[in-house]
Amino acid sequence: MENDLYTMTLCREDWELVIGALRTASLNGFTLAADIGVDSLYGAALYDRAAQIQAIAADIDFILPE
Repeated sequence: MENDLYTMTLCREDWELVIGALRTASLNGFTLAADIGVDSLYGAALYDRAAQIQAIAADIDFILPE
């Protein structure tokens, strides 16, 4: 079930909103991880999650046509 693929159709403006939200969430995660300290277990977990979110945003941005 965790590998199920879901698709939807959104207009370009909606996709840009999604990408912006993902980038904001990623930045917040990196900032919080830095504040806590990436040397701690929790900080490292936050950093990894923020990197995953950033990668998803980059993938979506790369796939979308100009």
